[in-house]
Amino acid sequence: MLVGDGVAEPVPGPYNYAMILMQRLRVEGFIVLDFSDRYPEAIASLSKWMSEGKIKVRTEIVDGLENALQTVMKLFTGANTGKLMIRVKDP
Repeated sequence: MLVGDGVAEPVPGPYNYAMILMQRLRVEGFIVLDFSDRYPEAIASLSKWMSEGKIKVRTEIVDGLENALQTVMKLFTGANTGKLMIRVKDP
């Protein structure tokens, strides 16, 4: 794939489909809705792990509506980890 300056970059995702076929690999997506019948089990386990401190929530708060555009762009570049919030008014 060519980018703006004409430099070729690797195509995102699997690119060697011949190898996938020859090795008889299976490429399958994961959609959480396929497991909706197990939501109560997941909620119970996740709640327990959070209360035990095994799961930590990462939160990044950016102050000011004037920073909203740059902050939202982090969602598309992977510059953030965890929950990303914009504080528009002091509490």
